[in-house]
Amino acid sequence: MEEEVNRLPEAQRDMLRAKIKEKVQAKPSVLEGKMTLDPVLDYAVTEAEGILGNEHDLKLKFKRKAHREQSERDLVLCDSIVSSHVGKDFLQEETFTFTGFKSESVSDDIFYLSHYNFPEFIGVAPPAKKPLWLYILVAALAFLVLSVVLRRVWKRASSRAIAK
Repeated sequence: MEEEVNRLPEAQRDMLRAKIKEKVQAKPSVLEGKMTLDPVLDYAVTEAEGILGNEHDLKLKFKRKAHREQSERDLVLCDSIVSSHVGKDFLQEETFTFTGFKSESVSDDIFYLSHYNFPEFIGVAPPAKKPLWLYILVAALAFLVLSVVLRRVWKRASSRAIAK
């Protein structure tokens, strides 16, 4: 893999590699491997492989194709993912293809924990909520408009009844 990186142009050599070694406390297994991150795609994972070592050695591979959306939002969108799991007695390979992306704006408050009724971290101010008096004012105006409309309808109905 390092030989392939050395063949890349200088601009692409800064693709990051992260080597992971984590001992899982619940089981005597070790996960080790490497990831390739693409700085052009905001350091998205483009390739990863690892070995999960316990009584069944399991090799995991992951390849992702992505592109940058050409719009003012400049999002990185995933086109496809190829995932494979290789063990002593089996091989499983899956391909996921993504199409039909919808790009719609969302409210910033969904990115705060308080939106999901969790407390915010210390130092993080929750988004400003609209004050209660604003909702009361809107409801009062709606009732005022409704009462004016109903009064006019009632006057017309009563004047027609008197005219007959």
